[in-house]
Amino acid sequence: MSRQEEIILCALSDDSLKEVIKNKIQNKNLTIVFIDDAAQLVDFLEKRIPRLLVMQSDLKGFSLLSLIPWIQSLPFFLEIMVILSESEKQLETKLLKQGVIDVLFLPLTHIDHLEHSIQKALEACYLHEKLETFGDIDEKEGGLGTLVGKSAAMLAVYELIRNVAPTDSNVLISGESGTGKELIAKAIHRNSKRRDKAFIVINCAAMPETLFESELFGYVRGAFTGANQDKMGLFESANDGSIFLDEIGEVPMGTQAKLLRVLQEGEIRRLGESYNRHVNVRLIAATNRDLGEMVEKGLFREDLYYRLNVISIHAPPLRDRKEDIPLLAQRITRLGSAKLGKKKMRLSAEVLEAFKVYSWPGNVRELENVLERALVLGSGDVISVKELPPKLLSQSFYLGDLDEINIYDLKYKEAKKRALHHFNRSYIMNILEKVEGNISHASEKAGLDRSNFKKIIRRYVPKNKNVS
Repeated sequence: MSRQEEIILCALSDDSLKEVIKNKIQNKNLTIVFIDDAAQLVDFLEKRIPRLLVMQSDLKGFSLLSLIPWIQSLPFFLEIMVILSESEKQLETKLLKQGVIDVLFLPLTHIDHLEHSIQKALEACYLHEKLETFGDIDEKEGGLGTLVGKSAAMLAVYELIRNVAPTDSNVLISGESGTGKELIAKAIHRNSKRRDKAFIVINCAAMPETLFESELFGYVRGAFTGANQDKMGLFESANDGSIFLDEIGEVPMGTQAKLLRVLQEGEIRRLGESYNRHVNVRLIAATNRDLGEMVEKGLFREDLYYRLNVISIHAPPLRDRKEDIPLLAQRITRLGSAKLGKKKMRLSAEVLEAFKVYSWPGNVRELENVLERALVLGSGDVISVKELPPKLLSQSFYLGDLDEINIYDLKYKEAKKRALHHFNRSYIMNILEKVEGNISHASEKAGLDRSNFKKIIRRYVPKNKNVS
């Protein structure tokens, strides 16, 4: 079967709904394909793999509750979103238990709810793909689950994961962006007694403030304008499983009080409802902000902070575990080569040394992006520093044209000459990148006249570099 395609497959009987989706769901990276009946749906899924399936229950030729298990038995991951009529609301709980990511009801009076639900489903799909791409690591690569590294900092993280996973304690994961906080949360869930239940990821920074409570806790019909049916919240959907609140520092203060009730009492209340519902959910939260400082400034509830911070795990920045970079880089390169359909490429010693020198402000995510760029640009068996971005080279004393010679192994004068050459080249390329190749702007930023700057470019910048 072919690889997953950037397609939203819509199996819909309602023509007006088709028009709404066609006109309102705008994503230049995705194609929307409409089909009309169950036979077309089965035929499509036997040949192609979409990102998301949006479907109604009244297509000819199938029973909704029997079709979904068949879809889930297919040898690929597919998120399913179902749109029901008002009279079918009794199906919502059964569908969610079957693994449907969301259920909406007609009429769709608020298109932003539809757009948000589709975006949420796509994010879940991309997350699943990312986790599956990394897969379980080989013992020789070190690590735990999808986490890679043998440094003391990472070994301490693995030990905490192993100790906390079997419990139901709340966990707060701190760390800079790109350090793998979500992978740590996933490892905790996978090693817990809840591993066979739901693991729901919520990016608090990406959720509109007006949707927090309705998404987390659900609502009943009539709770607000456009609430035409009861809707289960994400805490109820995650019952008996785990819920991961990424960037919890972005949760509004009003919603924080309701989160505290979940942690204290194990209860939620849907918007517009007069009674509480019991939920059994393990909460794992993450933040790249200093919640303690936010508490002092009155931006985060102190009682919620202490409830969350039962067990704290810090995801170390890449600059503090540089001994893990070769393992990470080699693994990312191997998987990236396979994904791009290229022969296996190895990293030159010069590249690995440049990686060790660089400070990696974007952490592992930046390393992934740098290596993806190098794999796309590279054409041989070896990734050299010529495929690395100038900003990375500017911190390194290794040159792109030295055939992997370490300047510290050279005599002083030769080392100085080569280091100066490297500085000139990386400085010029870096400043050109900032101004998108405009020589006039670059020469002005460098404090040089345009003619002299052009001479330097001819000497140090590759001929295929786009300058004007």
